[in-house]
Amino acid sequence: MDQYVIKGGNPLVGEVEIGGAKNAALAILAASIMTNETVVVDNLPDVRDINVLLEAMEEIGAQVERVDRHTVKINGSHIGNFSVDYEYIKKIRASYYLLGALLGKYKRAEVPLPGGCNIGSRPIDQHLKGFKALGADVKIEYGFIVAEAERLHGSHIYLDVVSVGATINIMMAASMAEGSTVLENAAKEPHVVDVANFLNSMGANIKGAGTDVIRIKGVERPPLAPVIPHMNGVSLLLDCGANVDARPSQLLQFAKMGSIYMESVIGVKNPRVGLVNIGTEEEKGNALTREAYPLLKSCPEINFIGNVEARDIPEGGADVLVCEAFAGNVVLKMLEGVSAALIAKIKAGMMMNLRSKIGALLVKPALKQTLKDFNTEAYGGAPLLGLNGLVVKTHGNSKAVEIKNSILQCIAFKEQKINQKIKEQMILED
Repeated sequence: MDQYVIKGGNPLVGEVEIGGAKNAALAILAASIMTNETVVVDNLPDVRDINVLLEAMEEIGAQVERVDRHTVKINGSHIGNFSVDYEYIKKIRASYYLLGALLGKYKRAEVPLPGGCNIGSRPIDQHLKGFKALGADVKIEYGFIVAEAERLHGSHIYLDVVSVGATINIMMAASMAEGSTVLENAAKEPHVVDVANFLNSMGANIKGAGTDVIRIKGVERPPLAPVIPHMNGVSLLLDCGANVDARPSQLLQFAKMGSIYMESVIGVKNPRVGLVNIGTEEEKGNALTREAYPLLKSCPEINFIGNVEARDIPEGGADVLVCEAFAGNVVLKMLEGVSAALIAKIKAGMMMNLRSKIGALLVKPALKQTLKDFNTEAYGGAPLLGLNGLVVKTHGNSKAVEIKNSILQCIAFKEQKINQKIKEQMILED
């Protein structure tokens, strides 16, 4: 058998560079594909398992650039294959980390049963238990673990046995799930903390890593939030297109995120939050608005003023207008359509005869300023709030000025640390 023969008696002198931990590095590399941004990982140990995992990630579409022996750049925005079938991946046990990463981001993953050691001595049942608790359908067929879900939701999970791999895998998937997850009897090893810190650096909200209870909090659904002009300024409408089946708890999150955005980016202090409804009375509306009203009313982090009817929106009935996407999109398209029709009608009326043309010249300065105030291009696009990164959506027919203002909007979003403020607000909910 192989053995080391060590002869002592000599003084130890010199410097040793401590390399990164392989077990932490493998999980961090797998987690790096959970964002669409480029991730740089350095101080990587140059060992076989690391190289095999990187090659497997390239096989499914990740862009991997080896900067040097111990540094790699990874971009997972172009992954199009969720089945990891790389020849050598079966030989390393850490292949299962791609399950949590792919399931969390894409809601589907197929990974070979892990190798690297005797499976019977280190079962993966706790991984599968955690995935199932988050809402995934998990099965083993033809030597592959297949996990998929329409959506992942937060859950309370107790590990029957302490497992480092299961703790990390569940933590990755839960970071992209809707709502809160509590993981009890979690592993406390240093590389669990390393992976949690890495996920947090990408926008996750994980607390308690290094203890036996880990809490993961996610934004339930990101709302699309355009700024709409009114008689006295602007309001933020959310949601207007991302969540047509929102729940009351999601409307509460919309209100919190919208308040942060209006105060930090638009500069509205203590913004008024209104719930878009068919009447101002508390009992008005459908089941969604009736259940959301008391949640908004009892929330100390927002300035909730009650229900707001659609007719009050053009007059600035609230600074933050909260609704599900169906109602929000109807409101947005109606405002756009009415504005376009009124402008066209006014222009046509001014060109009817000589007297109207003379009148048009007299009112032109005031009319020009009014149209400028109601020009949505001045405010950029609609951000998706609550993501790990930043997405601003604009119309396909947007002009140069709107694109420019959308870029400026992104800069303000970054400078004001909106993602960090939203993350901190979600932590307060715990």
